[in-house]
Amino acid sequence: MESIYYKKLFEVRVLHEYYLSQDSTSPFFGLPDAARESILQSKLFHNQYDIHQDLAIAPTAACAKLLRHYHIRFVPQKTGFFAGIRVNPDGAAYRPHIPLEQEIAFEFSLRIRNPYFRNFTNGRLRASVPALYLFTNSDPGGAKTFPSLSEPVAPFRAGAFYEMGELSTSGADVREAVVSTNNNQNANWRKIASGNVASESDRLLLPMQFRYAFGTAANVQQASFTLKKNGSLIKTIEKSGTENLESVLLDFRTDGADPPLETAAGPYVLEVSGDNGYSDSRNIYLSHALYDSCTFGAIIIYNSSTAPAFSVLTPTGNLKVPHPVFEIRLKSRITYWRYKSETGKTLAATPKTSPYLSAENGALRSTSPLPMLSNPIEFRDANPATPRVFLPNPPDNSLRIENNGLFYSDIYLSKIKDLITEA
Repeated sequence: MESIYYKKLFEVRVLHEYYLSQDSTSPFFGLPDAARESILQSKLFHNQYDIHQDLAIAPTAACAKLLRHYHIRFVPQKTGFFAGIRVNPDGAAYRPHIPLEQEIAFEFSLRIRNPYFRNFTNGRLRASVPALYLFTNSDPGGAKTFPSLSEPVAPFRAGAFYEMGELSTSGADVREAVVSTNNNQNANWRKIASGNVASESDRLLLPMQFRYAFGTAANVQQASFTLKKNGSLIKTIEKSGTENLESVLLDFRTDGADPPLETAAGPYVLEVSGDNGYSDSRNIYLSHALYDSCTFGAIIIYNSSTAPAFSVLTPTGNLKVPHPVFEIRLKSRITYWRYKSETGKTLAATPKTSPYLSAENGALRSTSPLPMLSNPIEFRDANPATPRVFLPNPPDNSLRIENNGLFYSDIYLSKIKDLITEA
């Protein structure tokens, strides 16, 4: 009787700081590898981590056919999933039972299950284009850092508007905006330790038709949209109006040839120029089949990659040992934690909490933005003599956006002895 062998081909972990960070000053992705793995395994052992509560991860219909053809099993696990493939022993190595062709793309959808998932997940809320996240092991420029599937955080772009919590780089530093801003002043940004996390650079996935929105202060009445691939012009769309353009529909279902040809799904560069000095350039991935506005995004794993670390197989076509474990690193959204009285009374800090909370219109607000976390945290000050205290953390449905662009998380409570008093 013939023996049938299956081995892990690759694994994808979706890791979220909201569940994994132990406190606000030591983000999970800023810790050494061994410390992160220890925390993750402890959370899994105590049933405290299951990303499928927030995201449903599944192969697309086209991918499911590929998996069946190549005898690959999709196996969900609490951190994400792994793909197991039928293999033939080849000495000490293993080869796919059915050889994988040169170009195969395995596509998986990330559908949101938790309606408040975006509340505690860092990401821009108002974007110029309705792009979804796309995570892939393709790395043609060699810029990614294994095992993260995220693109590098983009450098600060002069004139661009950044929401609170949005990321940019300045030299070798990754920074997050502590206010909504369009300038690079140090007071508006702070350096973070989290490395290779998801950012707006990963918001790539768009359908062939989509709307492009200009900011309210853009003052654009004429604009040109140019789609390029590998530096070659694919199509140009011109838009104009007698009043400022707010949102325009772009149709890239066909290219600019005569007669026009159907645009192929794949990566492109969209360049935008308009009057009053308006300029924008972004990488995008057009796919009408893969895009679904109800999803958080998608994962594409290719069987080969120009970056050896991201390739699923060895150069000779064998399975890697150990198998590659890719990571999608989701950063928590930062907000000001605002404590309010359940009965509408004015709250005041005590000596123990005054280093961490400041008065604001009868409420108490954290002195600086804090990452959303699933568990209560210990407030700590740089001064070791300052008392350390535990205060309630905000629920996941508590996000509030003020007119000044600041993000708040409201926590309603009664008196907490020695920590908060009611006036």
